[in-house]
Amino acid sequence: MLGILKTGAAYVPVDPEYPQERIDYILNNSQCDLLLTPDVYSKEDLHSCSIEDVENESSPDDIAYIIYTSGSTGKPKGVIITHESAVNTILDINQKFQVNEDDRFIGLSSICFDLSVYDIFGALSSGASIVQIKDQRDIQEVIETIDKYGITIWNSVPAIMDLTIEFIESMKEYQDNELRLVLLSGDWIPLILPEKIRKYFGKAQINSLGGATEASIWSIYYPINEINPEWKSIPYGMPLANQKFYVLNYAGQVCPVEVEGELYIGGIGLAQGYKNDDTKTKNAFIEHPTLGRLYKTGDHGVLRKEGYIEFLGRKDQQIKIRGYRVELGEVSNQLLEHKNVQQAVVIDQVDSNGKKFLCAYIVVDDEKVMGSIREYLAQKLPEYMIPQYFVKLEQLPLTPNGKIDRKVLLALEIRKNKLEEKAPKLLTRTENIIKQLIGEVLHVGDISLNESFFELGGSSIHLIQMHRKLEQLYPGKSKITDMFIYNTVSKLAKFIDKNDIEISKAQNIYTAEGKITALLTQKIRSIAHKEKVQLEDLLIAFSTYLFTKITNKMNMKVQTLLDSENVKTITLDMNNLHDFNTMFKEIYKQRKQSINIKTTNNKHLESNNFDYLMYNQTFLKGKIDPLALSNTSIEVKELNNIVHFTIKSNKERIAMHTLQELSNMFIKLIEMIISKYSIKG
Repeated sequence: MLGILKTGAAYVPVDPEYPQERIDYILNNSQCDLLLTPDVYSKEDLHSCSIEDVENESSPDDIAYIIYTSGSTGKPKGVIITHESAVNTILDINQKFQVNEDDRFIGLSSICFDLSVYDIFGALSSGASIVQIKDQRDIQEVIETIDKYGITIWNSVPAIMDLTIEFIESMKEYQDNELRLVLLSGDWIPLILPEKIRKYFGKAQINSLGGATEASIWSIYYPINEINPEWKSIPYGMPLANQKFYVLNYAGQVCPVEVEGELYIGGIGLAQGYKNDDTKTKNAFIEHPTLGRLYKTGDHGVLRKEGYIEFLGRKDQQIKIRGYRVELGEVSNQLLEHKNVQQAVVIDQVDSNGKKFLCAYIVVDDEKVMGSIREYLAQKLPEYMIPQYFVKLEQLPLTPNGKIDRKVLLALEIRKNKLEEKAPKLLTRTENIIKQLIGEVLHVGDISLNESFFELGGSSIHLIQMHRKLEQLYPGKSKITDMFIYNTVSKLAKFIDKNDIEISKAQNIYTAEGKITALLTQKIRSIAHKEKVQLEDLLIAFSTYLFTKITNKMNMKVQTLLDSENVKTITLDMNNLHDFNTMFKEIYKQRKQSINIKTTNNKHLESNNFDYLMYNQTFLKGKIDPLALSNTSIEVKELNNIVHFTIKSNKERIAMHTLQELSNMFIKLIEMIISKYSIKG
């Protein structure tokens, strides 16, 4: 992103987890010139690139980024934001809250969500640092990151903070932390949340922010210093610097104080419009005769006598789910594109805990397709836009005016389609526990062993809650991502039971990983060619040399499975090997002499009678655990001229810090040997 902006170009974030159809649309609609992915260039390729500084002639009016949001017609809308608009918001927030080089942000949001714009550039522009989270659904990692890195600034939707507090409450103890600023936006903030935050983040100043992607992240804010018992919701607040917020009536006139109206945003933060959609741009961005250019939010609010705006929600088909904007019409339109769906409507509802969810009511011409509707939508929409429930109807209820009767739909009981089980079975202990946990999280009973967590009404937020409960009973035995795959009682129970033994073993094993770059690998090959040996001989030599330094053992016995199913035993007396040249050739000689020993079951591998095993997984036949044969193993594999290696050792053999040091020394030794040969010429 920084490289793109430095050249004067604009970036368009695309989540690789989006359905391919959505990705294709974004790339085509945005008219991107280049597509950048993490693996476009290897490090070696980058070394050949010019380091000459790039001339940047961009101006404040140029485009900084285009973020795609949900669209009512079934296609996402690309919101065009300029440098001036984004910078105005970022600088104002940094100044208001004295963000400086001592601060540390936690990056919770996807780059496809505009909260990430402030996280990244708010941090870097102030000299602060940012710690990116791989998956915000992994609440344990979030909490560990706060503690490990002394995080001072938090910026997220309320739901993520709420889940974090829930997780902390389940911990036996929670140490003090450095969090000083909490920014919450993108959805309603529960009235009880601020006090819960203060209980565990006592130093934190809590702020509500609001606005729209079309107005550069945020346009309004409110410091939550206390909760008024008479409030129905947290105040929306007052406009940020150089931005305007108006409450207008249907005629475009400013509403008097305490009179409800529609919210409009003005000022520097406004987007240019929507990419390649003049019609939507003209409808959403208007020229007011006296107030200038305004963005019509579609939200309703009221200016209170205290001077702040109170947010009253929307009156149309647009809602917020976990901070993401969702056009109900887009979801309905995607359903209607299914060949067997005749009618469809999607509405938002609220569960017993006050959480919003989506429910789709559909009329189909073939009942058999009901089980595949969710999978169909997953190919077209992001996960947060997929309804939790799908209700089959004979026809949609209508009002006397011919409109969909939402009241009738809301009154319908949501019934889940259950998979028939052939016969009742006696549940295992793990199945019983998981069944009970799912019931607690989703507030449902009578759960079938083969019902999908999502078909029961589960969302990714529910999944986080479920995983938190599982961690209390089965610590370290599953990840949240596992639960997307093993999403029934039966599947999840089998997965946990299977991992039970494996994890207990893994807890006694240390692992260190590394890789030899393509450039270094090529230089090693050159040395091997010069010495008339093979690449594998040099890898064995380097490893053995390092083991002698760590163990102080001079007689080494190594077994290898590297280039075939031949098991090769190498015995080296390091006292008689005075240089690497001699060592390379001795290893090569012994490997050639043992080449006739071959077995498809690796029967010649000697359990614990050698110092380490070096192997390629391709040639390790059968279900043999390398660490059952030796206390230390080194797996090597070559991909695209890069040699990847994984060192594993039982705790009794090598300490973790020593193992990591061994991995680092391995690379340094290779560089030293290459340097020696380069000097020789």
